[in-house]
Amino acid sequence: MDSETIAATILGGSLADWHRLRDAAVVDPAVLARLLVVCKARARLPDSQDNAEPFRCWVAYAESVMDRDADGAVLQEVYADARWFIHTASCAKLASTMADGVKKRFR
Repeated sequence: MDSETIAATILGGSLADWHRLRDAAVVDPAVLARLLVVCKARARLPDSQDNAEPFRCWVAYAESVMDRDADGAVLQEVYADARWFIHTASCAKLASTMADGVKKRFR
């Protein structure tokens, strides 16, 4: 699993995709190492740049409970949190774009 696939899975994958990523990281140390490199790099970005919060969620999950979360219950919570952050960031960008458009119309 390459870095682009990992990032795309985290930002746009389904819960089933996240389970596959988790399963791959649990059985293959190389996948886990790549996952942590990608997530730590993206987690350092400002939220406004690249939806950093889902990557922060993955770092916390991978470093704390991933290897003990066999049924995926914690992963499901992490997924829900990450989706909320992505949705919120998308809404904020849309609102900002709309506000900019309104300002331009009334100048």
